[in-house]
Amino acid sequence: MNTQFSVSDRFGNLKTVTANTFEQAAILSGLSGPIRVINIHNKKEARFSVHENIAVLIGYSK
Repeated sequence: MNTQFSVSDRFGNLKTVTANTFEQAAILSGLSGPIRVINIHNKKEARFSVHENIAVLIGYSK
């Protein structure tokens, strides 16, 4: 099921992407470095470090 995610980086760049998972949203956003991914529908949040299409989970909210 595709879900909308809001993705932002430490510079204030904000993108909205449609993806299946938090990880996919992080990569599809095209942003790099430490980023925050928020599920627009349920407000759950995950933080990733992204570099060259590799997303490493830093933390998430339950």
